[in-house]
Amino acid sequence: MAAPDDQDALGHTATLPAGTGTRPAPSERQPHDIDSGHLDLETLPVIDPETYVFGHYFARGGMGRIAAVRDKRLGRVVAIKELIANEPALIERFKREIRITARLEHPAIVSIHEAGQWPTGEPFFVMKKVAGRSLKEAIDARPMFEERLSLVASVIAIVDALAYAHQCGIIHRDLKPANVLVGEFGETVVIDWGLAKDLRAGEEADPIAEYAQAVSAHVTVAGSLLGTPAYMAPEQARGDVADERSDVYALGAILYTVLAGVPPYDGNTQAEVVARVLDEAPIAIGERQPAVPIDLQTIVARAMARAPGERYPSARELAADLKRFQTGQLVAAHKYSRGQLFARWLRRHRGSVIVGVAALVALVVLGTASLIGIVGERDRAVAAEYRSSVRSDALVIAQARSAVEVDPHQALRWLAELPVESAQWPAARLVAADAVGRGVPRPLPVAGDGDTEMALSADGRWLVAVGDHETIQLHDLATGGKRAIRTGGDRMTDVAITRDGSRIATGTTENTVVVWNADGSKRRTFTGHDGWVTGVSFTPDDKRVISTGLDRTTRVWDLEGDGVRVLQMRLRGRDVSRDGRWVVGLDRDSDRAYVWDTTSTTKSEIEGEYHALSLDGTLAWVEKERTIQLKTLATGARRSLAEVAEPITQLVFSADATQLIVGTHGGTVQVIDLRTDARWSYRASGSIRGLATPDTGAWIAAWSKDAPVHLIDARSHEGRILTGSRGGVMRSKDGVRLLTSDPKQRLLEWTTTSGSSVLAAHKSSRGIAVAPDGSRIAFGGANHVLRIWNAGTRETIDLAGHTAPITHAVWSPNGALIASVDEAKRAWLWDASTRRGVSLQGRAMSMLEFSPDGTRLAAPADDQGVRVWDVASGTMTLLPTQPWVGWIGFASDGRLAGISSDGMIRIWEPGSTRSSTVGTHGSIVHDAAFSPDGAWLATAGHDGIVRLWPRSGGEAQTFGGHFSWVT
Repeated sequence: MAAPDDQDALGHTATLPAGTGTRPAPSERQPHDIDSGHLDLETLPVIDPETYVFGHYFARGGMGRIAAVRDKRLGRVVAIKELIANEPALIERFKREIRITARLEHPAIVSIHEAGQWPTGEPFFVMKKVAGRSLKEAIDARPMFEERLSLVASVIAIVDALAYAHQCGIIHRDLKPANVLVGEFGETVVIDWGLAKDLRAGEEADPIAEYAQAVSAHVTVAGSLLGTPAYMAPEQARGDVADERSDVYALGAILYTVLAGVPPYDGNTQAEVVARVLDEAPIAIGERQPAVPIDLQTIVARAMARAPGERYPSARELAADLKRFQTGQLVAAHKYSRGQLFARWLRRHRGSVIVGVAALVALVVLGTASLIGIVGERDRAVAAEYRSSVRSDALVIAQARSAVEVDPHQALRWLAELPVESAQWPAARLVAADAVGRGVPRPLPVAGDGDTEMALSADGRWLVAVGDHETIQLHDLATGGKRAIRTGGDRMTDVAITRDGSRIATGTTENTVVVWNADGSKRRTFTGHDGWVTGVSFTPDDKRVISTGLDRTTRVWDLEGDGVRVLQMRLRGRDVSRDGRWVVGLDRDSDRAYVWDTTSTTKSEIEGEYHALSLDGTLAWVEKERTIQLKTLATGARRSLAEVAEPITQLVFSADATQLIVGTHGGTVQVIDLRTDARWSYRASGSIRGLATPDTGAWIAAWSKDAPVHLIDARSHEGRILTGSRGGVMRSKDGVRLLTSDPKQRLLEWTTTSGSSVLAAHKSSRGIAVAPDGSRIAFGGANHVLRIWNAGTRETIDLAGHTAPITHAVWSPNGALIASVDEAKRAWLWDASTRRGVSLQGRAMSMLEFSPDGTRLAAPADDQGVRVWDVASGTMTLLPTQPWVGWIGFASDGRLAGISSDGMIRIWEPGSTRSSTVGTHGSIVHDAAFSPDGAWLATAGHDGIVRLWPRSGGEAQTFGGHFSWVT
């Protein structure tokens, strides 16, 4: 590097006027504040033209021209830009370009070596000469999209340069491909800062100049419209003040041109282009060039947003998004779908990154790597990574599937390990839905420990809890809301809530029963106990409160009056008749069961164990472990029920008192119809310690000690285990909500309707079919029935006739009929409205298909050929083939296709028993499908190939790329 004196001599020897004398020696120079601008020259120095040897002029713009020259002092080739017209306004603009360009020291911004004026007064400046061509010429030389992709790196360099300029308070206002030079070695330089503006200098908008040389839409307009119409922002086209966002728009337009190969706007005249800029958005880049990655489409769209406020604030943010795209990261401006995230994930794997980085280094350093070669290497690496990830993700799905029946929570934990970009998410969603259907609870923010007492309103909305504190916690299970009722010092021992949730009763350590309104106001306080109140409950009609206390009494309080009835014993586990007259419970002191008639002080001991009281006043109890006695308390009428096979441990009535539910020591739950003595059973586990059923009777909950709750569907008699639950059940009267605890005494909320379809289905259900209008689902149920579930009413009907498990079902196109086939290869045809069915002639494999008009039903025969039934008459026609047929399907025009095990494809015209051969796939075909218009048939084979067969005949189109079978 030359010393300062040398530089000074080299730069100004030719500019010293005669008679000025010599400069001071270096030692005599005084230091100055070089950051201050007060010492800057006001005029450009005069330079001797003989300093340079002029070559040819190689560029011309709206204000100036550029020549290649040789600097005789330094012996190097540089470029000189001169002003074309010597007009005052243009001279000032040219000087401003010199000052602004000189301030911007960035690798991608043209650097100024010298500035001055010729002896004749014309200003000029000297800059680096880039050996290359303009970005416009580079775009024109690459007609193919794949060829132009390499120019995206140049666009990023341009954006980086403008990000630096914006940081310095400078906007360019005339960005276009012609003002960007691309060198032979990949360097990119932004030139022609003649219309640049210093935002920090407080410059006003440029006045309308007299000079206008725009002869086409691609030449800068020097006047009220600053910039090039094809690349200018709408606000520039209107003549408004421009800012950084106007440059961002132009950068987006340059990126658009690189990707599309043409500018965003074009026209025959400048006025036509400006009109288009003002009136309409450009054609979307994705429509112009569909191969553009969606990330780049989003970047272009945001950069070229018509409203400035919707664009990137400056080039810095645009550069950040472009670099994210370049490095494979997520672009901030784009909202990604799962499919897009999956595609990006493939590109981000290690093998792909190694290939991509190696290719980028080779491209920048050596300039020899080809884009196609990079893509090929990347694809091979991605394919290897993809095969590995597919195997890994498939294993996760397999583990989750195997865990669903045993532990739905574990199934969801397995699914949580599946990457968000995995292609297995459709399968994962089905497994997750199955897991949720089998029972995945919502933890509630209420402790279920021994110090907390809770009650649930009958509608299942309000959960009220009290404990070792002075507040009543009221939880809204519908909204998740929570509020507290402060009791003013009373410590509460128990809590109850009316069926409608409007009133709350608490027992206290102050020997009182307090009734609260749900809004927190105190309604009534009952006194009379001579000791802590240890239990409270409302009668079924919500007109009275029953309490027990340490004073060994049970009391019934009238809510609307002063009446109170007292029984001299503490009854726990109380059952109360609907009218509140009869109370049944165990005496805490003697552990004997008693019936109390609350209209008097009369009580009678129950002879036996395990009692239950129905709402209508029927008492049930167990004698000699297995015999159940029934007594109508109002009349005294008694009867015995037939003996149960195992020792009885629990009894509970249904809400309508028509059924008695029995739990046994061996883990059996038996339901007895008290009108007919008909019985059905469900096998749970362990000795049954608790039973519960809602008012609707839709299900039965059963549990044993330290074991999960079984939830049994009262209609299908099938059950599921609420994995992670423990006994102590609370439920809403409609049965939709069910509360249990877990092993850690936390409270769990189960929504039983989420598993209604699972409860209604047999655990090994197959042959699921959805009606054309989506209103009904058919599937194989328990006892070989075809079950149809109505999605609107949530009701099911069972169609009986099959003698083996159902393997396949299909609806007719109009949804009126449904066909099914079972493991015994017997096919049935059902009328969905009348629920009547007929067994079809002949044996069929597990596939059925209706013709588009619903008049025919086809199935592969059990030996060889295809069976076709006339739906109206039931007659069967056998279409013989060799060998057996594995797939059948109808085209939209009624033609029937059959594909045999050797891959041979046959077509039968409607009404004909003779087939024509289309071709042979070449391996076993796992699946096939007609196009909607029936013109094409696609076959997917064991060989990993998909073939597309034309209706008109001829060779099939072949699509490969799968790594295994196509199913």
